[in-house]
Amino acid sequence: MLQILRFKFGTIKQFKLPDLGEKIKEATLVKWYVKEGDKVKEFDTIADVSTDKMFTQIPCLYTGTIHKRFHKESELCQIGELFLEIDCEDYKTQKIDISPSQIKTQEPIITKLPSKIQQLQRIAPSARIRALQRNLDLSTIKGTGIYGTVTKYDVINHKEHTRQEQPNNNIKISQQKQMTNQQKEIYKNVTISKQIPHLYLDEEVDLTQINNLLAGSNYRDYTGIFIKTISQSLLKFPILNSSYYGQNKYEILNNRQHNMRIYLENSIDHYVQDVQNLSIKQIEEQISKLYQQIIFYRSSNTQQQQETISVYNFGQQQGTFYSPLIKSPQIIAIGIGRQQLVPRLFGSGMKPRNIVNVSIGADHRVVDGATVTRFTQQWKKYLEQPELMILNLK
Repeated sequence: MLQILRFKFGTIKQFKLPDLGEKIKEATLVKWYVKEGDKVKEFDTIADVSTDKMFTQIPCLYTGTIHKRFHKESELCQIGELFLEIDCEDYKTQKIDISPSQIKTQEPIITKLPSKIQQLQRIAPSARIRALQRNLDLSTIKGTGIYGTVTKYDVINHKEHTRQEQPNNNIKISQQKQMTNQQKEIYKNVTISKQIPHLYLDEEVDLTQINNLLAGSNYRDYTGIFIKTISQSLLKFPILNSSYYGQNKYEILNNRQHNMRIYLENSIDHYVQDVQNLSIKQIEEQISKLYQQIIFYRSSNTQQQQETISVYNFGQQQGTFYSPLIKSPQIIAIGIGRQQLVPRLFGSGMKPRNIVNVSIGADHRVVDGATVTRFTQQWKKYLEQPELMILNLK
């Protein structure tokens, strides 16, 4: 006969504050979700932290018991500094011979199961996006999808239901609140941008040829094509890829790398470096990878390397015209609107064409209107004649 004895021992794991992005050396602890003695599982949220560029949640890397916390809320923490200690429980088993009489007299061990078992919440990616837009807590929303998945319709209906339940007599006329870190960053950038004398050029671009070229494929996002053709055009007009810091009035910095900050839906931005050396597919893969990190891990793309161009592609939000603000020390900013099927005079008559509106904002202290116009026409030529774009790919 055999009896299995189970020996339990613990290992203290040190959890350090993880890297939150390029050039971020410290973060402020906003809120603890656990206290000493609490049980945690891997990937459970343990704390909220913020920097001057982002706000994110810190997931747990181990399963065990919180042994010690090393920081208090509102305290400044250094990246790589000891954040907390977790007692991780391990087990060993050993087999020992016992007699049959001992087995008969041994009392059964009854393990009491907890009344409530916490389950992982299934959330659709589209539901995460809408919850972030509306600043909703997904844990308060009951899912109606398969296996209880929270869908985008659950988020929309939850928002409408909440509004209907609010009585009119409890609505406050005004409420003072602090800006979020993202709003503070926007405020700072816009304030600086308003000091730049902007020169704007608006243009229509016909994407019918590209649509015909891609007909029958599953490719429907033109962001990679826009970014690559901008880079190709900058090779002919390198002055637009320069930086002007304003410290020395008559000096500009020529940048060889095409480092682009791309703003898409929901104010989500992506940083793509060395665009001049990337293919369209590589650009799309980088953007997709960054997008997944932001949506699923609730982190921000905080790479703050020397970005030389800002591109605002808000056509996905059904915006037609957009006048972008230049982000200092950059020279230009590019706004891209939505694609529309509209009648245009083509050949011998009116035909439906796929038109997109673009807008170029330039720093008039550094470049003149003629240079911006030639750049725009070169970019437009690559988009309207994709064979030229293909021939000039590197």
